[in-house]
Amino acid sequence: QSLNAMLDWSFKLLSTDEQKIFSRLSVFLGRFTLEAALAVAKNRDSDAQMVANAITSLIDKSLIRISSLDGPTYYRLLDSTRNYAAAKLREIGEAQATQSRHAGYFAAFLRANAPEASIFDGRNIDLYAPHIENIRSALSWSFSESGEISTAVDLTVFSSRLLLEVSLFAECQGWCRRALAALTA
Repeated sequence: QSLNAMLDWSFKLLSTDEQKIFSRLSVFLGRFTLEAALAVAKNRDSDAQMVANAITSLIDKSLIRISSLDGPTYYRLLDSTRNYAAAKLREIGEAQATQSRHAGYFAAFLRANAPEASIFDGRNIDLYAPHIENIRSALSWSFSESGEISTAVDLTVFSSRLLLEVSLFAECQGWCRRALAALTA
């Protein structure tokens, strides 16, 4: 109760834009990049600079954690903070649109970074590994009743090589079966 009260107090101190951006970032599981945050937290009415400024402010207010170890900088919400923000996202009625942007971003990310060869050789595993939880989340939403089957199929096609490379054979098979069933339907 005291954690929820503290989060309520912090949330009320945020500007309207910061509240929206904070809520939208709750769709990320684990780490995410600034590029991903901008793509997902931005909507038609907001611009990238406003979103970036809001993220900077949320970092300053300790609502977003930042980490950088010999490579890209990643951001994340602590689980309790993310759960609180997810509830706020549902309250403002933006959960579906934000989930759609999240799934679309990861489909585009995987497509843009797909290896030329038909077999994933693992050379770029560091590029993909931090995003596995978000890719799983995007797949789950895309295959749900409120999801988008075309995005689900794209995500499956482009994530299958990654899942195979990291030896997630059963999981890869499950997503592929669902995608094939969706294509047949």
